[in-house]
Amino acid sequence: MNHIRIAMQKIPDEFKESIRETRSMEMAHIIDDFNSEATDLINYLAVITKKYKVYKESNLASNMYTLGVAIRHNRELPILKFSSIAMEHAHEIFTRNEQYFHHLDIPEGKLGAGDSFTLIKPEIFKKIGAQLTEEEKQPIFDHVTVMATLSCAYFANTAASQK
Repeated sequence: MNHIRIAMQKIPDEFKESIRETRSMEMAHIIDDFNSEATDLINYLAVITKKYKVYKESNLASNMYTLGVAIRHNRELPILKFSSIAMEHAHEIFTRNEQYFHHLDIPEGKLGAGDSFTLIKPEIFKKIGAQLTEEEKQPIFDHVTVMATLSCAYFANTAASQK
């Protein structure tokens, strides 16, 4: 949780107001919105990976199933997993630093077995990332930015409730 707090301090000021506004939402609404964004993102990634003929190797079918199961059994799990993986990169997410993610080395073993909340294997993204048009990239950035905003609000509210 401390690494998330540190990452949140690095978020550019222009995004902090959006996070503050999101914090006023009920926790259940934050969680449901996050799960909806995650589902929309994974569905969009399925379309993209099919277009570039890497769907089968991307493992998205399994990830879609796992995300659905997680939402049904513990709807907080996706936001918790996303936060533990992605929030250390919050600054880069909010600034949409594409080059940072293109060069980021995440060894497959570090992700953990069954870790569906990485959504797409890093090497698959690197394989198609350079081929994506700006119009194809935009929805990915939009979904991930909304997910990061909701995640920040979730953790800020969680931290505030523990005081």
